Amino acid sequence: NGTTWNQWSLSDIGSPLSQDDARPEFYDIGYDSEGNFWGCTYYGVVYRDAQGTWHSIEETEGLYTYAMTIDPFDNVWVADRGDNFLYQITTDGFVTHDANTIPPLANAINDLASDQYGHLYCAMDGGGILEIFPGLGKTNNTAALSYKEYTNANTGGGIPDDNLSQLEILNDDIWFSSPAGITRVTNLVRLSTE
Repeated sequence: NGTTWNQWSLSDIGSPLSQDDARPEFYDIGYDSEGNFWGCTYYGVVYRDAQGTWHSIEETEGLYTYAMTIDPFDNVWVADRGDNFLYQITTDGFVTHDANTIPPLANAINDLASDQYGHLYCAMDGGGILEIFPGLGKTNNTAALSYKEYTNANTGGGIPDDNLSQLEILNDDIWFSSPAGITRVTNLVRLSTE
């Protein structure tokens, strides 16, 4: 009820950068099923475990991570604005996906969300919606993932603009924003059960 507030400084979080270089900005946050609090920051991905200890994901230290989602299997998916990489953090390790494994990642990801099946939906900067099928369960699979693209052209204008900035899934509907306004897509999640 707004009666207890906790403030964490860069030293609490364990920023790998000096106080002069670090920007204490969280761009996206989320919780996994183990009670870990995850955050994307200007300087990489961090999480606070259920015991209250902060950890930094070493592979992302110094990277401009700004969008994330946690799928139903506790895979943490993170977008890196600097290199257009998509990171998959699992209990088994860390996987980097890029345009070599998923060609549409040549476009930057502005936002991402996961559905109830563990499919990943990415709001692309110039690429519409990218749906990635990582398979079920926690996986550290480095093989190429299957995907579908939904653009202005292949949806007959259903996606009014391919430059998407925000994306959310609510009650199996996908909501996204673009220069054309806010759009709701129905039935896409329910039909995508591969």
